[in-house]
Amino acid sequence: MIELVIFDCDGVIVDSEIVANKSSAMTKRELGWDISDEEHMLMFCGHGPDSPVIQDAWARLPDEYHAKSQARRIELMKAELQPIPNIKTVLENLELPFCMASNSLVDKIDFMLDLTDLSHLFEGRVFSSEHVAKGKPSPDLYLHAADTMGIAPEKCLVVEDSIPGATAGIAANMNVLGFIGGAHQPFMNIEDTLLELGVDQLFDDMSKLPQIIDAFLRKTA
Repeated sequence: MIELVIFDCDGVIVDSEIVANKSSAMTKRELGWDISDEEHMLMFCGHGPDSPVIQDAWARLPDEYHAKSQARRIELMKAELQPIPNIKTVLENLELPFCMASNSLVDKIDFMLDLTDLSHLFEGRVFSSEHVAKGKPSPDLYLHAADTMGIAPEKCLVVEDSIPGATAGIAANMNVLGFIGGAHQPFMNIEDTLLELGVDQLFDDMSKLPQIIDAFLRKTA
């Protein structure tokens, strides 16, 4: 039986991927990297700061990139960041315990949750790649979240939107749902890959999550 729901953050709780990739791509272009917003999303979505993909990108950029990118991201998020539609209502009425496990850094998570008025729903239950040796696609972060919450991995249900995240959840021996309702998803074309990885089900409307969980519980029972 499922006893804990573990949510990713970017693209699952907050609709941040489209904003973050837009700001990062703009900064990279200013510094001489010819990359479109769409190419940026395909290359970087779902990867945390310790990912080789991110590390390789940073190695080819000047030191000024980090400060420039951070300033622009904060500016754009203040202007454009929104919660995933229906997520607040779903969380407020979810009958199972839940937490968050994200590759994003704690400061960024806190900033986004504050902006979208969701902080109170995850108080004391936010886990970041900063807390483990390896972030997603390693299973470490999901295993750490489950262990801290006192739930066996096989009794956890993960809600993910990316290939690295789904890979991590499956490697942790957890049940995984693929959420494809974020604003960035039309550019990703990852539905088939998620299913091939072993994701149990795809859905594009967060208001459907309670019914999906109920059906999942009946099936596993």
